[in-house]
Order: sequence, then C-alpha cells, then structure tokens
Amino acid sequence: MPFIESDGVRIWYDVVGRGRPLVLLHGGAADGSAWREAGYVSSLEADFRLILIDQRGAGRSDKPHDSDAYLVDRKVADTLAVLADLGVRSFLVWGSSWGGDPAIELARRLPDQVEAAVLTGNYPGPSSAEGRQWVDDNLVKPVRARGMQAILELALEWEGETLPAWTGRQILETDPEAFVATAIGHSRYPGISDAELASLSVPTLIILGDREDPDHRAERQARLMPRGSAVLLAGLDHVAAFERSDLTVPIFRKFLDEAGHPSH
Repeated sequence: MPFIESDGVRIWYDVVGRGRPLVLLHGGAADGSAWREAGYVSSLEADFRLILIDQRGAGRSDKPHDSDAYLVDRKVADTLAVLADLGVRSFLVWGSSWGGDPAIELARRLPDQVEAAVLTGNYPGPSSAEGRQWVDDNLVKPVRARGMQAILELALEWEGETLPAWTGRQILETDPEAFVATAIGHSRYPGISDAELASLSVPTLIILGDREDPDHRAERQARLMPRGSAVLLAGLDHVAAFERSDLTVPIFRKFLDEAGHPSH
C-alpha cells in the first residue's frame, strides 16, 4: 500500500485482486475505501486487478488547500503516476461523480491504453456558467459556512432517507478546505464538447440514478459517442446510484461483454 509523489503531492493507492487492471476513482467527500464499503471490491476482485486511489485531497493522500492543485489535469497526472509505478499500460477505468472527470479525460487522451471507461453519477459534456454557479451556491458557500455537515445535509436531501453509516462518516471526515478547493478546481474543468464525444473511440458507459437525470441527458451524450451507452437506475439519486453495487456491477459486466472485453 505505497505512496507515489505527483507534482509534489503524495498520492496513496492500494491494489487488490487479479486480472485486468481496473482503476477506481472515487467522488467528492469520500476516499478510495468507498469502493470497498459499497461492495465493489468484493464483487470484482476475482476478475480484475483493482487499483484503488485516494485522490489528492482525500483519505491518506496529501490535502493541499489551493484550488489550482485540483484541476482535472492534475488528477489525470496522479493516476498516470500510479499506473507508471505499477508498470501498467492498458487498463479499464471507472470514475464516480468527480472521479468521472479524470476518467473520461484518460479515455479521451489515451484511447490506445484505456480499454473501456465507466462513469457513475457523472455525464460527460461541456461545462456551463450555470453548473459553476451551482457548485458555488450548493457546495462552496455552505461548506465555508457550516463545514462538511452542509454536505451531509445535502446528501440526505438528495436521497430522502438515511445514508449508510460509512457514507456519513466519510463525508464528515473530509477536510473541508480541501473539499472546497476540489470543488473549485473541478468547476474550472471545461468538460468535453459534442465534437470530442463524437470522436471518442473508447467504449464508455454512463450509469446514473434517474432522479439525478430527469431530462435523460446521459442518453443523449451516450448517443453522441461511437461506442457509448447509458443506463438510468429507477428511483435512485446521486449517492444511491453509486452505493448500489448490486445493480451497477452486473451492468458493468454486461457492458464489457458487449464491448468485446469479457468480464470474467
């Protein structure tokens, strides 16, 4: 369970299982252990070499408080540094929420190395002024005023029910200044244009809860991609769409099988 250094920031990672490398990139207010807690590791370790990364600002990795440290380019570089440390060239990547931004960027930039990409709670597309304002109003300002309790309250509002204990714990254990810096850094990500999606050759799967995508935007984005597909999970919102590995893992395996990358 080593550290590597990327641009002066220590990044912690772990490797579990055997098989093709699958990089797992967690979302905000979480760390790499979220993939264990939600059941992904136990469901996938028999068939994949799982590379669990505590992204900068989370878990055991360093937590700078400068938003420039959290630009998506930096997170892509961190992931590549981990893969270089392991001697891995070809890999699958699965990004949850904010982890979806570096995941889709890896697929866009390295189509000869990324075998397939999966995004949960994230659909690719260009950024917008409205999206940046939402981040400021709903994430940055509340956390600056009330700490990570504000994000716990937002998650409960989304889900309309209690959260698993591990989810609430990870939210409250998140460094609030690092979270704010991460939110600002990700809000500066320009995203991916329709033309870039249309030229994306990597098989790409988008999984969302239907409550977080009422306009079915993910399906439109998937149609733009030559090898894209989208699945909406009925009755689920952003957090639950990740937590329900009993639903997402079978979808992932079917996607790989249909893309010509057998999941077993």
